[in-house]
Amino acid sequence: MLVVFTIKSIAILGVSEVTRSEYPILVAASTINIANFVQRLDTFLTLLLVCGGFIKLSIYAFCAVSGAADIFNVKKSSQLIYPICFIILISSLLMASNHIEHRNECFGKIPYYLHLPLHIIIPLSLLLISWIQMKIREKNGNSTT
Repeated sequence: MLVVFTIKSIAILGVSEVTRSEYPILVAASTINIANFVQRLDTFLTLLLVCGGFIKLSIYAFCAVSGAADIFNVKKSSQLIYPICFIILISSLLMASNHIEHRNECFGKIPYYLHLPLHIIIPLSLLLISWIQMKIREKNGNSTT
C-alpha cells in the first residue's frame, strides 16, 4: 500500500513536491475537487491515518502483552496489560517531545539499534544455528545407521 500511495502521490504532485512535503498524500488529497462540491477530503484522510495509527498501536501492544506473557509464564495475560501500556506511554514520552525530534530519532538511532539487529543479525544468526543443528542431526543420524 505504501508503494501504491507513493506512486499515486508522485503522479499527482510530481517528484519535487513529494520530496518537499512531510505528508504528500495529504497534499494530494487537498487537490481533489469534484464539481466544486466534493472538496477538502484531507480531513477524512487525516481521520483514516489516526484510526490506522490507533489500530497499529493496538496490535503492537497486544503482541507485546502476549509475548511478555509467554516469556514470563503468566497464565492470565490480562495482568500485564497495564504494566506494558504504562511502559509504552513512558517510553513514548521520553523518546521525543515533538515530531522533529521523533524523526531525528527514527532516522538516526533506530536503524542501527533496532532494524539492523532485528532484521539482519538475529535472522541470520537463527538461520546459521538451524543450519548447524540440521548438519549435526544429519551426522548423528547417518553414523548410527
